[in-house]
Amino acid sequence: MTKYRFPRVATLAICALVTVVDQPVVYAHQDRVLPLSPAGTVIGIPEEYGPVAVRVIGIGSVTEPKSDPEGVVRIHGTVAELPGCAARLFLHPPDLRIRTTGSWHHDFAILPPYLNVIIPHREYEGSAFDGYSLIFDLRSAALLEIRKWWRGAHGVQESALLTLERVCDEDLFQHQVPGDSEGTSRPGEPQG
Repeated sequence: MTKYRFPRVATLAICALVTVVDQPVVYAHQDRVLPLSPAGTVIGIPEEYGPVAVRVIGIGSVTEPKSDPEGVVRIHGTVAELPGCAARLFLHPPDLRIRTTGSWHHDFAILPPYLNVIIPHREYEGSAFDGYSLIFDLRSAALLEIRKWWRGAHGVQESALLTLERVCDEDLFQHQVPGDSEGTSRPGEPQG
């Protein structure tokens, strides 16, 4: 009886296939874009977390901001009231739109289901922008994170985590970003 030997390449290919097939399935996490109606209702939130609405009252305009606006995020009947200083983050040029994204298809041990409110103050080619984002827990309406975004060196998008105390610091709205060649006032960074 003649023994048949698998060619070495075939043996390696079968071992590689078994290794790949035997691995657990890994799902990539990606935010879902959620349209925002003119009334502030977030469209596309699953019923178990919705309805969701984002509203800012008495904010004024970029050129004439009001001193004490009120920000409200309502998630499934729970209201997160933002202090006026945080509501001022919603001041943005009228030609730019606030965007919302969210996710509820990931490991909740790492991050709860959330709503991400993106407030651009300036946009660049591609998806880069200067502005802020606020992340809210879709289960409790708790504010999880405030982040400042800007286009850094060589056009790379950069960000910094902000505390509510930092956001409420009056100086946050009175500085320019270091190295800003156009001298455009951008909130959040002290002058260098």
